[in-house]
Amino acid sequence: MSWEGSKTDWTPDDGFDNENLNRIEGNIQDNHDKREGFDIGDCVIGSTSSKLAVYIDDSWTKIFELTIGFSGNIKVEFNLRCPDYGDTYGMIYKNGSLAASTVRYPAPGLNYKTFSKNIYNVKKLDKIQLYIRSGHSSDRAESSFMRIKTDYSPNAW
Repeated sequence: MSWEGSKTDWTPDDGFDNENLNRIEGNIQDNHDKREGFDIGDCVIGSTSSKLAVYIDDSWTKIFELTIGFSGNIKVEFNLRCPDYGDTYGMIYKNGSLAASTVRYPAPGLNYKTFSKNIYNVKKLDKIQLYIRSGHSSDRAESSFMRIKTDYSPNAW
């Protein structure tokens, strides 16, 4: 069904009939159909600059942080590389605590590898952080972005 404009010329004598009900149900279905196919990650709501973050150390260091402006579900994307052919690790935190239990690490080399993780039930003003570390104090750990995405949902705005 396609969207039909709302009735805006109601009068006290107008009754609510099947035609009005069908129009309303059709508009609800149209909204639902437009929503289909959207999933967490279809709409970017925050991103760090593409500035390269480099850290040379073997301890976890926060390099990016974004504050969430709504409550809902998000997908966090980030990339990593270790140009020194050592090991590089990345983890997602929420408000300073581990949010995604998986430590991410790319194969050593010059190419970035992008990772993503869904995080459910974030709250407005939560802080999402990316921590990275190298596997050895002489290796560089690098990331060039962190992006936060959400679904296309009215309650996300």
